[in-house]
Parts: sequence; C-alpha cells; structure tokens
Amino acid sequence: MGMTLAQVCREQRRLAYYAPATAVAVNMHLYWVGAAAEVWRGGDKSVEWMLRGAVKGDVYAAGHAEGGNDIGVMYSTTKAERAPGGYVFTGRKSFGSLTPVWTYLGLHGMVSNGNGLEGAQIVHAFMPRSAKGYTIKETWDTLGMRATRSDDTLLESVYVPDENIVRVLPAGFGGADPFIFSVFAWFLCNIGNIYYAIARRALT
Repeated sequence: MGMTLAQVCREQRRLAYYAPATAVAVNMHLYWVGAAAEVWRGGDKSVEWMLRGAVKGDVYAAGHAEGGNDIGVMYSTTKAERAPGGYVFTGRKSFGSLTPVWTYLGLHGMVSNGNGLEGAQIVHAFMPRSAKGYTIKETWDTLGMRATRSDDTLLESVYVPDENIVRVLPAGFGGADPFIFSVFAWFLCNIGNIYYAIARRALT
C-alpha cells in the first residue's frame, strides 16, 4: 500500500532541499499515514479508514507536543476520560502542525487512576475538525519560525468517538505496539532526511 519508508524519505529529502518548511509540515501528515500503511501491510486493518481518508484528501496533523511532557506519545498531560461510545479529552497541545488545513488532529491523552504511570492508559485518537469544544490559539510567529503554521490547540472536554480511537495502551514505553513504533520510525527517519537536506543546501 503506497510508497515504502525509504522511498518517502528520499522524496522528502529532495523536497526539503528546495522547500524545507513545506517538507516539515508535510511530514506531520506522512508519518501518520505511513504508520497506518505499515500496520496494514502487517495484516492489521484497524486503521484502514485512515488510508482511505488520505486517498480522499483528508489531512492528518500532529497534536502530541505538551507543556510538561518530555516523553511524547508515551505519557500525556492531557486528561482522557471514558464516555459513552468514545473518550473526552481536556488539555493543551502545542505546535499543532498543519493547523490551517488539517482534517483530523492526531492527539493522545492519559486515563489515570491517581497512581502516576502505574495502571495508567494512553488513548490515541484522531479528532475530526468538526468536533466541538476545541479552540485554536494563534501562537505561531511566522516571521520568527516558518510560514507553515503550527498553532496551539486548547481541548475543553472534546468528545472523540470510538471509531476515531486508534489505540488504548499502557502508559510508558512498555505500552508501545507496532503502530506506535511505526510512528517513531516514520517521523524520525523523515525528519532526519529533511534536516540533512537543509544542511546540504547550506553547504552548496
């Protein structure tokens, strides 16, 4: 299904040489679709809806960054609570890549029992743009940063239905599954190639 990670890295490297900001923004969509494609090729069809959505033009964005959280998708300062037919999320996401254009914001929150990471669960979800209860805070300085905006997103009891919940896993690195590992692989390999291309351009 689609291009391999190596092929996408090559194309991202080529794009980044001429348009690095565009390559960075596009990567925030590609690593979601790439992770979905990896598990699909492995026989897991649970996120096939994402691939079908991408073919139709859906844009998936990254909503991972949070104040006070240094271990990405393995922990969260965003609160997730079980609700009938889905989950409710409350928190603040920073650097929400592709803010002006995303169709779904990939985000995560933690269900806690009050004992820290012990027994906690991380809920990985894709919030549709039509959801209620979120506010986009225009915090991005395009002059000081880059033209592809990555504003903050404030979540105030945002409901996401089960159909858009892709994983509920134990908190911490022990809770990673093939989908989460694929997210890391696609993000890190592509972002590495993007910055390699920027360095090459600086030297030529």
